[in-house]
Amino acid sequence: MEEKFLPQIARLESCIICQLKCPCCKIEEFYNENPPAVRYLSSDDFYKFLKKNPFIKIIELSNNGEIFLNPELKEIIKIANIHKVVLTARNGANFNYVSNEVLEAMVKYKFHSLNVAIDGATPETYKIYRVGGNLNRVIENIERLNFYKKKFNSMYPILYFQFIIFGHNEHEIPMVKKLAKELKMRLYFKRNLFHDYSPINNPEYVAKELNLSKIVVDNSLNIEPQIKRMDSCTQLWFEPQIQCDGTFLGCCSQYYDTGLNVFENGLEDVLNSSIVVHAKNILCKKEEVDNNSMCAKCPFFIYRIRTNSFITDNMIFSAKECIEKKVKETYIY
Repeated sequence: MEEKFLPQIARLESCIICQLKCPCCKIEEFYNENPPAVRYLSSDDFYKFLKKNPFIKIIELSNNGEIFLNPELKEIIKIANIHKVVLTARNGANFNYVSNEVLEAMVKYKFHSLNVAIDGATPETYKIYRVGGNLNRVIENIERLNFYKKKFNSMYPILYFQFIIFGHNEHEIPMVKKLAKELKMRLYFKRNLFHDYSPINNPEYVAKELNLSKIVVDNSLNIEPQIKRMDSCTQLWFEPQIQCDGTFLGCCSQYYDTGLNVFENGLEDVLNSSIVVHAKNILCKKEEVDNNSMCAKCPFFIYRIRTNSFITDNMIFSAKECIEKKVKETYIY
């Protein structure tokens, strides 16, 4: 029988709206076909979630949308601080719009860390992928945030400069290193998972700039390169994904309604429900594959079934160790 435990981290989407039109992002298309009733997390629902689930220490607020378009974000940040819950946005934000009030609240109430997606060192290159965005405005927002960090003498939020390496921006890697340093950000290079879009042109150059032995360029359209990110499946155990209306999704790769709602039933009851237990058992090959499973439409799940790449006990143990380390390093109260 599976050991029962409660996760210390939850992924709670704060906003599913995004003002940009990035070429590889299909989430708007999905939501147009499956219109959500709620587009952002309310501060009331957030407060109730914390009261009902006191075992949660860290909440990741970003997933598919832009968290700074949530009009109640300032209040959410304040509530989290009162309840000694750490907030992160490591999945990323485009940071094209944010109010001074929210910036100040992030520093004042110790918002822990933020990934800013900046895929270019010049406005011309940046807007190729971040369609509708403005690099100068993003930099201005970062500088304003750094102003408040200095004003309150705080290291929070820790800022990450996220740079996806494309063929159209690889020449700007040296410029990006300099820009990240100027903005007091930790530079984070990310691989382009969509190999049919702007693939790397000069892998030897990129490898040298990143101090790697080599860069593997894969222009195929299959999912094999993406499936290496197996951590998304173990989120179902240790970092469950929840939609802004309380819908339990399980992981950040799941979009479809599972019929489970954390705001209505509580996270503990949902995690112990037959639907979630069944999904875990299938992922671990402890039950037969069922096309009605909550994971059935997920491309990662389909790939696992096709290639017999099921989750092992060692993978669960390793993921649990990583999460415990993450909590220890991130929880600041």
